[in-house]
Amino acid sequence: MPKTIPRGAHLHGLKEAAAVVGMTPQGFIKAGTPEPDVWINDTRGWTTETLHEWQRTRPRGRRTLTDELRARILAMHEEGRSIAETAAACQVSKSTVARVRADARA
Repeated sequence: MPKTIPRGAHLHGLKEAAAVVGMTPQGFIKAGTPEPDVWINDTRGWTTETLHEWQRTRPRGRRTLTDELRARILAMHEEGRSIAETAAACQVSKSTVARVRADARA
């Protein structure tokens, strides 16, 4: 049976929903948005409660870095590539690149 949305409940569209959970719209989509509480034409809507529950329970597994990927990140660093450029090329976050570089210095 469909969930009943309380009368007067605020529904968040994609951009607003992403902001509620502290993400960009692209990050929200990439993370696998929760099932919408309502569809209005082609627009999804989520209640604040749904978004908070999703944020609390969604999987957040870190990707395991292979030795090859770690080596590629360090090689790009030695070539003088920026953190942003390396992150984009290796399809990892900028913080991951920074962490790998810092670990190598330690």
